[in-house]
Amino acid sequence: MDRRDIVNTKYRPYKVDEQAKQITLYLDDEGEIKLQLEWGICPTCQGNGTHVNPSIDSHGLSSEDFYEDPDFKEDYCSGRYNVPCYECNGRRVIATSSDPRFIKAVEEFWRDEAADKHTRMMENGGY
Repeated sequence: MDRRDIVNTKYRPYKVDEQAKQITLYLDDEGEIKLQLEWGICPTCQGNGTHVNPSIDSHGLSSEDFYEDPDFKEDYCSGRYNVPCYECNGRRVIATSSDPRFIKAVEEFWRDEAADKHTRMMENGGY
């Protein structure tokens, strides 16, 4: 499964308040926790602000794809199929925190999102 397929969700286990420079983390067992807002390079676009549309290459490309259509290779390499990043919306950075509770909650959230996406995909015949 491609990361770009799951980061496009509107829901997150936290809320960002840029004015107050805080992240409100929502935990089932601890309720709301206020954390210091930090900025980190977006892991989806690696700080570029864009990435290739996953409908083009999320299931992989081979050298044959480029060999059979040199124009496709040129367009692909030039960024013609790029879209604004699904995670940072082109900002190149994402809100984050170095607090271990935040890291754990976000990792669990993305793991659950990927599992849910995989289940939905398999229920639709593996597409």
